[in-house]
Amino acid sequence: MFCEAAGVYWNGKTKPLWEVAVNLVVSLILVKTIGIAGVFIGTIVAILVVDLPVEPHLVSKYVLKGGIAKYYIQYIKYFIVTALMYATSYFACSLLPDAIGGFGGIIPFILRAIVSVIVTNLIIVITMFRTNEFKYTIDLIKKMFGSLKNKIKAKKGEE
Repeated sequence: MFCEAAGVYWNGKTKPLWEVAVNLVVSLILVKTIGIAGVFIGTIVAILVVDLPVEPHLVSKYVLKGGIAKYYIQYIKYFIVTALMYATSYFACSLLPDAIGGFGGIIPFILRAIVSVIVTNLIIVITMFRTNEFKYTIDLIKKMFGSLKNKIKAKKGEE
């Protein structure tokens, strides 16, 4: 999307061809051995091998006019935080019982969903609260709730 929005799509005009070629070759090889899962793996491999290196390179070279190392360092940080969120949520949910009060379906599911939301958001706050992106997001939320609060006050004033 950044490439298209910045108008550097032409600079990466061969990327889709490479992506299709890698996807097709890997998918055809893997579909014979592991079935339909091979097609999904082929798509993932094409994204990792073609998209992941090419698109950041195009954006950093033609739009940001800077190095690509900073992008990949940030990408690795986000990956580590995501893996931490997954592992922590998985562990926390594994401690919960499979059935509660004789109910073995929806109640444990809802409880696990609540725990997952709380755990992942706590990890985001703990790991990201000093970043500019986090501060920007908090400011947006404050503005949104401030605007909502003003609209509610205005409606009450009309009544």
